Amino acid sequence: MRTPRPQKTTKVPHENEVGSDFLTGYYKLVIKCIFLEGQMAGRADLILKILAGRFGKIPKRIQTKVRKAPYVLVDKFAERLLTAQTLEQVFERSQ
Repeated sequence: MRTPRPQKTTKVPHENEVGSDFLTGYYKLVIKCIFLEGQMAGRADLILKILAGRFGKIPKRIQTKVRKAPYVLVDKFAERLLTAQTLEQVFERSQ
């Protein structure tokens, strides 16, 4: 009589194994991207509030421009906002 062979089982990766390290790194990257996206949205909203306080109602095209601008450009808007006398001066060099 033959002895039965043990059945192969699928091994679930442990959290310290390479496969899960990849997922952990991936999840950390996703969380970081979400955090940075939220941070950028917050910066854009703050700039828009300051603009509205200084110059009144902000046109939709300017709101969109600020919200869609890359990080470096948002910083430039913030710097120009400190000395600009008009709304146009904040954005004139970014056209």
